[in-house]
Amino acid sequence: MASHKAELDRAETHSAITVLASSKGTPWTYDGLSSSWHRLKKKLENEKLVGVGLTMKGLRHTMATTLREAGLDERDISDLLAQKSPAMGLHYSRNANLAKKNADTMQVWEQATEHNKDVVKPFQKTVKPQ
Repeated sequence: MASHKAELDRAETHSAITVLASSKGTPWTYDGLSSSWHRLKKKLENEKLVGVGLTMKGLRHTMATTLREAGLDERDISDLLAQKSPAMGLHYSRNANLAKKNADTMQVWEQATEHNKDVVKPFQKTVKPQ
């Protein structure tokens, strides 16, 4: 499989402000993108390359989840998805399995607090007056 960069390099040059452009070299309209997406999706379904029910929104969630599991933060994810708010990066990656990331974080925390394991000032036993 070709790299993502190789695929983008194969795309025709255009002057649109977006990464991808319509066949006219302009940014996609909603209807144009939707129509092209449905044709491509149907072709991929027929070739058994994707399952029925694939959506662009689902792809966005998958991408965000994969990136979050790889350790990217919500700002990086939001930037890639062209979202203004980091909250959207969290929204789209909310189902990420963060077990490995959290284990790594706990290890850092344990190392950072290692010096606290020794008692610095022992508690004194208080004697009750008789």
